[in-house]
Amino acid sequence: MFQNKSKKRDLYYDRVIHLYYDEGLGNKKISNIIPVNPSTVTTWIRNFALEHPEMIRKCMKRTPPSVDIKKSATDDDVKSLRAEISRLKRELDDATLRADVYNEMINVAEERFSIPIRKKAGAKQ
Repeated sequence: MFQNKSKKRDLYYDRVIHLYYDEGLGNKKISNIIPVNPSTVTTWIRNFALEHPEMIRKCMKRTPPSVDIKKSATDDDVKSLRAEISRLKRELDDATLRADVYNEMINVAEERFSIPIRKKAGAKQ
């Protein structure tokens, strides 16, 4: 595989891999801990994944310890989400109705005053 040997890689490569796969940290958090650019962290992780696919499969099967997964949502959460969905549907209906009214208003004005109000499609020649 691609070999890029530098002092920073020699110093920090193993620590970056450990933080990413074992601790579950993201590229930006790792770059805040270790003085390496986030794009360099991404490159190192990508290269490690290409060189060691069997280790990646083992690491990806388990959930990182820093991630807390909630198994079920509470009833209050479900009720609030349903209320928000119904509110958003009402807003969408209002906006659609408003757009239809504006379109009809333009149609009536074009008929009554015999002037084109809508912009014509295409560029001016």
